[in-house]
Order: sequence, then C-alpha cells, then structure tokens
Amino acid sequence: MKEKAFFDVKSVKVYNIDEYALQVQFYDGTEKICYLKNNIQKGYFPVFKALIDKELFAKVGVVDGIVTWDNGADINPLSMYNGLFDNNI
Repeated sequence: MKEKAFFDVKSVKVYNIDEYALQVQFYDGTEKICYLKNNIQKGYFPVFKALIDKELFAKVGVVDGIVTWDNGADINPLSMYNGLFDNNI
C-alpha cells in the first residue's frame, strides 16, 4: 500500500464531539476521532493554549482541507489521518 503524502490527505468535515475531541471526515470517507485535550492542556504548541477556552475550541472548521480555528491554529490533516491524535490519554 502506497503511503499518503500531505497533499493527498484533506479533511472535508469536522465536528466538535466532546471535551477537546473532534470527529474528522476525510476526502476518502475515512473518519477519525482526534483527542486534543492533552496537547492543549500541556501547551506543547503556544497557538493551541488559547483553545483551552471551550467556546473558541468549538469554533472549529475546515479551510482548504485543513482543520482550523478562529485564532489561526490548525492541524496537519496527515497527522490526524495517520492517528497521531487517536488516543484519549
């Protein structure tokens, strides 16, 4: 099976389903639950710190195939597709 490249993976729909969790549907119909609580709370990436605000977190959308928020935070769709955020730890 050929590995997918960044430009091969696009998000098409995203839903805020739980506390800091997203359901993401990709162009090929694949769906993933992405758990972001750990990344947001630990502040691994400064742009994500603001997403601790649940109202801001809920303002998630898809722009040009990438999951984004109003504050400019975004997530590489290939990372979500490949399971980087699959665990709710």
